[in-house]
Amino acid sequence: MPDTRGSPLRVYSMQRAESGLGSDYTKRPHVVRIRAEGEQFLVQLEGVEDVIRWVEGLQAAANVALDLDERVMPRGPLYPRRRRRRRPEEAGVPAVVPGGVDGDPPPERDGATIARSRLLAVTD
Repeated sequence: MPDTRGSPLRVYSMQRAESGLGSDYTKRPHVVRIRAEGEQFLVQLEGVEDVIRWVEGLQAAANVALDLDERVMPRGPLYPRRRRRRRPEEAGVPAVVPGGVDGDPPPERDGATIARSRLLAVTD
């Protein structure tokens, strides 16, 4: 019986392979999803840096695996977008009104008034 330790069970081509963050897999953290030759693999890694490194490496390999005539423009790594923070007025907190506590608009200032206030600030 031949010794098969250390040799791969199967080799997959990176042609038309896809990889990305396995964000819908919630059982374990730091999971990368790889699709190659009709099969799908989930790989758990140590941390976020490893996930980024793996996804970038796998996508770079897939981008150069095809002949030049068959290639499409390479895609960069795709990560989930950061969620936008809610604005204070959306969260039920009143917005700060410029001009003061009463909500009065700030007084209109002409160019001469602004120049005088700058001059006073410089001379003090």
